[in-house]
Amino acid sequence: MAVARVCRRSCSSAARAAGGQGGQGGQGGGRVGQWIRGLLSDYRDACRDVIMGTRERPIRAALYVSLLGGAWGCYRSNPGPASLQGRLLEASNALLLLSPWVRSGAADGHVRGLLRLQDEGRLRTLSLGLVTVAYSAPFDPDSCLYEARCPPLRPRWIALPDRLLDLGCLGRWWVLERKLRDFDVNEDEFRHLPPALRALPPAALHSERNEQLHREARHPIELGPEDVARAEREQQRESGGAAARPLP
Repeated sequence: MAVARVCRRSCSSAARAAGGQGGQGGQGGGRVGQWIRGLLSDYRDACRDVIMGTRERPIRAALYVSLLGGAWGCYRSNPGPASLQGRLLEASNALLLLSPWVRSGAADGHVRGLLRLQDEGRLRTLSLGLVTVAYSAPFDPDSCLYEARCPPLRPRWIALPDRLLDLGCLGRWWVLERKLRDFDVNEDEFRHLPPALRALPPAALHSERNEQLHREARHPIELGPEDVARAEREQQRESGGAAARPLP
């Protein structure tokens, strides 16, 4: 709104300057100076209006600033093709370190499919400014087949949702990250279990208690005076009982 107001005022001030000095052909510098002064005045008035509108409606102003900040953050952290290739290599290396009996079949199949499309030159990315979409193409861009070069036979953009593979935003590829969430868990090992035992809540794993016990096991044992005295009495009792025992 403020930008449109500034544009209207700049155009109106330029028109007024041109109309006021139309008959003075030798004073071109005066017209330019008047136009610049009018433009600066319009900018000053627009900034004043923005400040007054912010004071009158702070919630709306905060919402607009948040939206603009979020859009700028998405634009700055929008991943590109190099980011997708690097993440695919990292995921492939992480899966290769696991045994086929341990790795997740869904994660392995998804990564293998993306790598196959990349090797065939069919993995494409399209930047939309704030987000980037990864989709599959029917042919390599350097392919010389008739189906790949004939414009009427090429897939239309209306069919792009059926060929979408991933969505990149905020520096992450969300579908790939979701597939790799439990890439070291083979779901086929737990298919024979009842549904209630296939997925356990975090509270049933007692992870925090086990970690606490593991940390406490590394600490040295501290003995107080009572513990030392009790140990000495037990040692004296055992030594006295051994001395009083008759020899065979």
